[in-house]
Amino acid sequence: MDKVTEVMSNMTGAVGDAVTATTDATVGAATATVGVVGQAGTFATDATVGAATATVGVVGQAGTFAMDGASGGIGLVMAGVDQTFEKLGGKAGFQAVMVGFGVSVDTTDAGLEKLFKELDADGSGKIDESEMTKAILKVFGKDLEPKFVSEMMTSADTNKDGEIDLEEFKLIMRAGPKEKQGTPTLKPKCIMGLNGDKPSGKPDDAIGYVAEGAPFFGTQYNPAKFTLTPELKVRGLSEAAWAKICTSLKDGKGTFGFGSGFSKAIGLANDEHFSKIGCVAAYAEYGPGQKAMVVLTKEVASAGRVTY
Repeated sequence: MDKVTEVMSNMTGAVGDAVTATTDATVGAATATVGVVGQAGTFATDATVGAATATVGVVGQAGTFAMDGASGGIGLVMAGVDQTFEKLGGKAGFQAVMVGFGVSVDTTDAGLEKLFKELDADGSGKIDESEMTKAILKVFGKDLEPKFVSEMMTSADTNKDGEIDLEEFKLIMRAGPKEKQGTPTLKPKCIMGLNGDKPSGKPDDAIGYVAEGAPFFGTQYNPAKFTLTPELKVRGLSEAAWAKICTSLKDGKGTFGFGSGFSKAIGLANDEHFSKIGCVAAYAEYGPGQKAMVVLTKEVASAGRVTY
């Protein structure tokens, strides 16, 4: 495959139908829409220099990709990337930059874990600002302004330790509709033992737990029975927030447990509370159709205890 053909092949997905990524503004994200100019891109080959140029127009001037075959490299020229960050926000900016790494076509656990390892140059399990800067330069052949790299880090670093761990990386890459591919689910999903309807049913590696705990005519997901644990309290979760989460789970599950309301309630709890304190809430069952929410640290979740 020659250079021109390879370049044009790699642009698949940018040409043809426009790709639209819409980020839910209620969770602090934004909307980034990649549109195609004319026939989704104009390709011109200059035989005199053997160069191939592919230009993709981005709504709001989010970015312009230019590939120069004559120089033997592929450069990313982000002519309007500042507007992506300033108008669409850090999460949209983060995702826009990561598209260049090829992650737009694979946001599964395996795909994101592979990309994370490429960014985590020292293999520490976390990405710092220096690693992010060097990875962008290596892939695109051009530095991103330091203030935008800092904004990328801030947008992803939910536990405020100055670095991005795997779970934080997955969360920001799935922000908006793309993350709605599945509720975090405990692996294995079923809680072992006969105490799933009691606080003692909490798995040993969990730091929070709430289950139905009563027949459908009783008070289910009762915060007075499944109390806020010391582990969650020390991380900053309040009694009021825990009670709100329990009520949301109860309302989401409904009387008979049909539909996806319970899973949506877990997703909302992650967005509003747990992702901000370094935790992941996951769906679990302790009997056929008997639903529970298990709260894990991000470290435990990212070690294979949770699937999406």
